[in-house]
Amino acid sequence: MGRKCGFALFLIGLAFIVDDESGYVHALDGDPTKPDYMRAKGNGGYSNKAALRRSDFKLSMILIENDIRLAMINNKIGSVNTRVSGAKILKIEVNRVVLLVDGERMVLDLIKGIGNK
Repeated sequence: MGRKCGFALFLIGLAFIVDDESGYVHALDGDPTKPDYMRAKGNGGYSNKAALRRSDFKLSMILIENDIRLAMINNKIGSVNTRVSGAKILKIEVNRVVLLVDGERMVLDLIKGIGNK
């Protein structure tokens, strides 16, 4: 009985964080293992001002047909000159997408070996 009670208290404790500066207990904001892009708020803005990293972006699809070029990044579809998850899409190619993130270019590649000739 003591083990079960101790384990239950441990699980409850995981749901809270103590702020060292204020001493207040705060509930975790959702899943702490989620990448930053999944915690985005509003119109592609972020709740914190941390610089966006390559790991914050997941390129899952590129569609090119005639003059239409679309890319799915972080489960959002965008085209050239649109913003997705805080980044501007500069170029969509067959196997990669070029983004403008915080004034710097970032290249996202599809999985190597798939779709490459």
